[in-house]
This record gives sequence, structure tokens and C-alpha cells, in this order.
Amino acid sequence: MAKMDKPKICIAMHVRNEEALIVDTMNYYQQANVPVYIYHDESTDKTLELVAKEITDDTKPWLHSLALHSPEEDFARKKNIIMQDLLDYDYILFVDCDERFDPWFLRNLHETIEKYPDYIAYKFPRINLPHGKAYPVYQVRFLKNHDHHEISWIGKLHETPYITTA
Repeated sequence: MAKMDKPKICIAMHVRNEEALIVDTMNYYQQANVPVYIYHDESTDKTLELVAKEITDDTKPWLHSLALHSPEEDFARKKNIIMQDLLDYDYILFVDCDERFDPWFLRNLHETIEKYPDYIAYKFPRINLPHGKAYPVYQVRFLKNHDHHEISWIGKLHETPYITTA
């Protein structure tokens, strides 16, 4: 029996005016050992400049930057655009610049999928910076993307994925 290829996973982060955290955040998520896509959205601070500097660092081929010009403050719409843009990936982990997730989880994304292959969405606790506290609320952030037609983000602010099944 032929071994199945590992699913393609990436991390997606939508950022605007995050100069204080962006470099640390990009480097933090390197431990996941998957591509990280930074979607910058009309920042007025030095976020774009800092991202551009990191992207051109030859030691960081896993890091990518894309523009996301969406003037309204509808974060669900922006995440839906990102999901469409990343259709080459089977799974997307959505992160915010001011969040951190458990390092073990990040280093074991493929193992999580292998253990729970029928799941469409995964939720886990997050640590919100600068507070550094783990909240008891679990956030759905790791989503199966090749079934993107079953998932859409809703809510202009504090958006959540809406999942329908066939």
C-alpha cells in the first residue's frame, strides 16, 4: 500500500499596524515548519517595512508577504479572501499578530491531522499578548481548506468560522 503524502499546511496572518509585534510573531511561527503568509492591509506604521525586511532575508524562505487591500473593517470577509487565495493548501492555521499557540501544537500540526483525519476544524486555547495569559476559551483557527466551500468566516469583528456539512 502506498503511503499518502502529508497534507499541505500553511499559516496565514492578517496584519495592520503591528510594528511592535510583527518581527517576533513571524519568527515565533517558524517553529511550525510550514509556510507563513503575512497579509498586510494598509498599515500606516512601519509594519510593511519590517515585513519586507524579513521577507528578503535569505534564511527565511518559509516567509511570504501579500497585500490585502480591503478598506472595510470586515475581518471575516478578509479571512474568506485569504482562504480562496491559499487553495493550494489543505489546511490553514489562522493566527493574529498578538497571539501565540502552544509550541508542541505548532510542531505537531501533521500529527494532529493524522490523529483526527475526519475533522474539518480544530480548536485550541490561545495566549494573547501582551497579557501572556492562556484563556480558557478555545478558538477555532486550524481549518481544512480543500473543503473551503463548507467553511466561511462570519462576523465583522471577532470573526468565527461557520461550518456547514453536505
